Amino acid sequence: MSPGTFEVREVTPDDGDTMKRLVESNPDGGDIQFAPRFSVDPYEMYSTLMPVDDFAGFIAEAPSGDAAGMGFIAFNDSRLGGRIRPRGYLAGLMVDHEYRGDGLGTRLATERIEYAEETVGDDVVIAAAIQSGNDASMGVARSWADGFPYEYVMHPLETRVDRPSTSHTVRTLERRELRIRRGDQLVLRRR
Repeated sequence: MSPGTFEVREVTPDDGDTMKRLVESNPDGGDIQFAPRFSVDPYEMYSTLMPVDDFAGFIAEAPSGDAAGMGFIAFNDSRLGGRIRPRGYLAGLMVDHEYRGDGLGTRLATERIEYAEETVGDDVVIAAAIQSGNDASMGVARSWADGFPYEYVMHPLETRVDRPSTSHTVRTLERRELRIRRGDQLVLRRR
């Protein structure tokens, strides 16, 4: 199927169930394969963690109406070469396994990059963090990236054997303690 046969539109608050299905049924394709499980509406979560004015999401729909893929872009300012420039951070690219290999990931990247240029200007720097081993996402990045100037390396730390002394108690949150409010980070209700 040609990437042009998909309709790409902005994500809306009504897309929570669609987003949940796409994310939970299509694990990340990197060296560590994982698929989040949501206990809250995904749209609400993304729009809370990234203020609505600073991000956009896009969903690709197949001619059948099925959601075939999605991706997000978040905006902020970054220092690059001693200058502050607008940055568009590509995140959450996901193509349903039934629609992979036909260029849909590249189409979703192009849509988000064009949106960034229209929203914050042609001077926008586009960035993405791609997990090692995610060859499909690296292939998509090669379609838009000038280069790969930085390699992000995580350095594992040894776990402490002794427990640190603290007056704080750590426990698992109960579902009733979670509350999401627009414009805030996850907010916990105080007891």
